[in-house]
Amino acid sequence: EGIHTSGEFAHVELSMIVYFEPEQDNTVHVTVDVVDAADAVARMPFYPEPTQLLPDPAGLIQRWSEYDEASFELSLAGELQSGFEQCPALACTVGFDHPELRQFLPAFEADAVRQRDALLQILRESRNELDRGNAVYLLAFAFADDPTGYVRAIAPAIRDPSSLVRNNVMRTLGDIRYTHPEVELPVELIIEALHYPSATDRNKAGWLVAGLARNSDRHHEQILEALPVLLDMLQLQQPNNHEPAYTVLTEISGEQYAARDYNAWQQWAAQHQ
Repeated sequence: EGIHTSGEFAHVELSMIVYFEPEQDNTVHVTVDVVDAADAVARMPFYPEPTQLLPDPAGLIQRWSEYDEASFELSLAGELQSGFEQCPALACTVGFDHPELRQFLPAFEADAVRQRDALLQILRESRNELDRGNAVYLLAFAFADDPTGYVRAIAPAIRDPSSLVRNNVMRTLGDIRYTHPEVELPVELIIEALHYPSATDRNKAGWLVAGLARNSDRHHEQILEALPVLLDMLQLQQPNNHEPAYTVLTEISGEQYAARDYNAWQQWAAQHQ
């Protein structure tokens, strides 16, 4: 509220990121994100809030919320390993290896395909952002044999008004890029998301852009247009913005300047922007 009174802002947000560190106290970084009212159209090109109140198909939405809560508690307790053996869908959060999470899998595998149309409607029309965010992951089961169809179905939601939904979409696109590199991703929308208002938006978009830059140089010209925001992200102490920005810059430049050598990166950018 205090920040809101200090200027004309279209958006003010405190992004608190918890870093789970085994055998250590968890670290928290907080970023203050603001968007000037004059920049709202450029930085927040989101479609209007959906308005429909839709039923939960086969209880899948509620079941995913229960799975998500159980996953978070296990992460806080340090009971989840950094990786998991395999993902039974096109995208996963923490997988289903842990005994407490395995119980959720049969319902997702059995019902998501049958409820695909209902889940698509929830993603596009539900007024409940949590329902829309859950639908993103449930659709990864529904489209398990059609990664291209999945990407086409969820890509527009990169412009969802909810940062939760946007983040879930970009997380799953990251999984697709890794497991199905042949599938075309919505590159323009991903690069656009580097300018979005939330630290978590820029984090997911940053790692996606880093992966695209690593796989091929055909997107480098588009990425160069985002140099100003990448340089801003580089100077943040927030690791989840600084680290992907540094990775993108090293990938597109071929240079190995130090991560905090801002002058070197700015000089390089001035020659290539």
